[in-house]
Amino acid sequence: MNKKEGIRLLTGVLFFGSVWGMIEVFLGGFLYKQDIPRSSVILAAGALFVLSAARIWMPRRGSSTLIGVVAALYKLINAAPFICHLFGIFALGFVFDAAASLFLKEKTRIKMGTILLGPVSVLVSNLFFAVFMTYIVRYFFWVEGGLGKVLNHTFISGGMTALLSLLIVPGTILWARRAKSGSLSQWKFGFEVVVAAVLLFWVIGWINHAGFLF
Repeated sequence: MNKKEGIRLLTGVLFFGSVWGMIEVFLGGFLYKQDIPRSSVILAAGALFVLSAARIWMPRRGSSTLIGVVAALYKLINAAPFICHLFGIFALGFVFDAAASLFLKEKTRIKMGTILLGPVSVLVSNLFFAVFMTYIVRYFFWVEGGLGKVLNHTFISGGMTALLSLLIVPGTILWARRAKSGSLSQWKFGFEVVVAAVLLFWVIGWINHAGFLF
């Protein structure tokens, strides 16, 4: 990786990670305040959109994991630091990264691997997350629910998100590939512009966390 590619990767990770973090903080905050059932399904769907688009713009192993780290850090700093939420973000980014490396190919048409990417990422990350929190971290909220909660999170919430991902992931990948090779390929975003956008995202998060927005 040369210096130019490194800068492109860094700015992309910061940008997409911050967008995912904002979804978690602002949309997640709204959903939880309204006590919307299965809020995690909606948030995971938004995360899959971000991860899918980012993987086309930055088709490099490890990028999705780093995006998850940035998103978790954004939420840690700008919202209540619930450890389970933070690990859930990281888990989805990490598993999506591994699945994308296995399934995603640089072709313009949709193949079976692209269709499988979403469901596999969701189901495996949900299972990984639930087992880790229940039996390794032994977070009281998950320990109380036991195996039933693990299965519910994996196959009910995970199953609902997996169904949504059958549309979200292939659709986003197809759009991102066309955009990358089409009209958006003519847009030249400099390092300064992307950094300014990232800084704006973090300032908005800080202002909101300080109580000046919502």
